[in-house]
Amino acid sequence: MADPTANRPAPTASGTLAKTPWVHLLLYALDKALQGTMELEAPGGRRATVFFAGGRPAKARASAAAGSSIGAPAPMGGSSDLAHLGRVLVEVGTWPGEATYAYYDGFDALHDSGGDAARAIDPWPLLWGILREQPPRAHVDAALARIGGSALRLARGGDLARLALPAQETRALELLRARPVRVADLAAGAGLGEPAARLLAYLLLVTRQVEVLPASAAPGPSAGRSSPVPAKAAPLPAGGAALPEPPASLAPELAERWREITARAATIDRADYFGMLDVARDATRDDVEAAFLAMAKRWHPDRLPPELAPVRDACSRVFGRMSEARSTLTDDEQRARYMRLLHEGSGTPETQETVAKVVEAATNFQKAEVCFKRNDLAQAETFCRKALALDPTQADYHALAAWLLALRPESQSPEKTTECVALMNKALALNERCEKAYFWRGMLHKRLGKGDLALRDFQRAADINPRNIDAAREVRLGQMRGALPSKPPAGARESAPPAGSSNDAGKPGLLGRLFKK
Repeated sequence: MADPTANRPAPTASGTLAKTPWVHLLLYALDKALQGTMELEAPGGRRATVFFAGGRPAKARASAAAGSSIGAPAPMGGSSDLAHLGRVLVEVGTWPGEATYAYYDGFDALHDSGGDAARAIDPWPLLWGILREQPPRAHVDAALARIGGSALRLARGGDLARLALPAQETRALELLRARPVRVADLAAGAGLGEPAARLLAYLLLVTRQVEVLPASAAPGPSAGRSSPVPAKAAPLPAGGAALPEPPASLAPELAERWREITARAATIDRADYFGMLDVARDATRDDVEAAFLAMAKRWHPDRLPPELAPVRDACSRVFGRMSEARSTLTDDEQRARYMRLLHEGSGTPETQETVAKVVEAATNFQKAEVCFKRNDLAQAETFCRKALALDPTQADYHALAAWLLALRPESQSPEKTTECVALMNKALALNERCEKAYFWRGMLHKRLGKGDLALRDFQRAADINPRNIDAAREVRLGQMRGALPSKPPAGARESAPPAGSSNDAGKPGLLGRLFKK
């Protein structure tokens, strides 16, 4: 692909369409409002160049290869050229996974093609056509495996009309408008067929038009549809609902396969990628590919007989994890990164998910502390609640949540204050050296007029962290007076420590080291 300028920068991103499908690249460019050039090359010498303006495709040039519907390279500008741009985008979506891409940020490789970047097009109406032409099966299976049997509901503020779906797919969306549905119900209710329904669900997920409900909130089977009556619950698979035992009427060999699927789904997240594919840790790329192909013959959900439809989602979950394993272990860079994780003891999806939640929780708590110091109490409470939802084991999170609750105007009564003391006790039950919980419980005791208890808490906070000047000041005041005042300070805000007084010296464990100021 000829470069019309001599100032080409180094690419800021590159890869293959197997790792990052074309639909993902278009959505990422739009989400990040990229301004630059994407160059793509497929086997057989087919090449395409797309310039993005504000995240939207604005100009394109493509080589005229045998069998191509793109046509010869043409300057952009008129309405026919916009149609040409659309054809380029759709045809690139049909290229095989071996096709490569490189992105050059801030660089216009088509500056000599004319055209108006302000006439950039919205790629959303093209996404469904791109997916139908060349479905990224491994990515679809992996995405749907993660949601298991959970139901989907329309996200607030969604814009389904923007997708410009055909009539039959639009009818399927009417089901979602009426109530949350599972992917299987989407297929049956709209007459789409399962492959199309799975692809439609995938499109809605990657464009954030739907939310995934917890498995416990998923609707029951649709009226008129048969479902097996479970004799007893099978083990609970990670991220999914309890799976039923096979019905008594099932043939013995199918019942055995049913149990194999449910058992594997229950443990797949606790296996590392090598264990998922049953290969040694020094397995070559060819070994991994061969093992995956052998596994796919048995674990691809499309190969299940109709009698095993109730455990299809569980099978999809297993196959999705196997696809992730193959994708990671056949890419040198990803494999090297994964081996480091494995060496550190976090090589299973379950462990990685736990670590990710802990880090995300710590980040939210850090934001909560910043907002608290700025006296933005409402935002601080929002971030603190998010941190608690992700990691309820941290005493500091519980302590801050209890203190923010205590600062509310409606929480100033003795009854509400006593409830907040109980919440501080819960934090201390998690970590008896939680400096924040001792200090804030002391402030609550002070509000209740319990001077001796308050002084004891302030002393404990100061012992844990001698640099806590607020605790030290309260101890001195209490000692000078012999007891703390029996009347609470005037105004709720006076009971809060001054902005910036919170410190991390007493924060225990890994997170304390990560976020210590």
